[in-house]
Amino acid sequence: MNPEPAPKLRAAGTAVAPSQPLAQSQREKDLSRRLEMATDAAGVGVWSFEPERGDMHWDGQMRRLHGSVEIVPVASLSQYLQAHVHADDRAAVADGMRTLLARRAGMLDLDFRVVRADGSQRRVASRTSLDNRDGQVTLYGVMLDVTERHEAEARLREADQRITLATRGAGIGTWEL
Repeated sequence: MNPEPAPKLRAAGTAVAPSQPLAQSQREKDLSRRLEMATDAAGVGVWSFEPERGDMHWDGQMRRLHGSVEIVPVASLSQYLQAHVHADDRAAVADGMRTLLARRAGMLDLDFRVVRADGSQRRVASRTSLDNRDGQVTLYGVMLDVTERHEAEARLREADQRITLATRGAGIGTWEL
C-alpha cells in the first residue's frame, strides 16, 4: 500500500526589506539635522506659512530673531505685521506679500525692521518663496539679522561725508585713477 503523496504547497508574494524605509527615514532625519545646524550656525531663521489653514511654523532661530524662544508664531500675516514689523515698514512688507500672493508664484526679497519682544529693533533681510501645489498655497521663507551690516554701512557713509567736507574745507582736490 502506497501512501498518498502530500499535496504541494505553493506561495507567491514579494518581500520588502524593512530596512529600506527605515534607512530612508534615517537619511531624512540626518539631512534635517544638518540643515538645522547650518542655519543655526549662520544665524538664519526658517519659517513656513499656510495662509488658508492659518498654520505658521518658526524654527528656534526665527524665535531668537524676534527676541524670545518662547514666542508663539501668529496665525496670519496681518497679525505678524502688527505684532513684529516696525510701523514705518508695515506698508512695504504688506505690499510685497500681497504682490507675491497675487502672482501665486515666485520669490520676494525684503529688508525691514522687526520689533522684538523686549521692544528693541533689529534689521532683517527676508526671502520668501511661494509654492502653489494643487491650489494649496504655502509660503516658505528665511530671515537673517543684518543689523550690524546696516550699522557698518551707515558709519562708512558718515566717514565718507566727513572726509568730503574736510577735503573741501581744506581746498584739497581728490581724484581716482
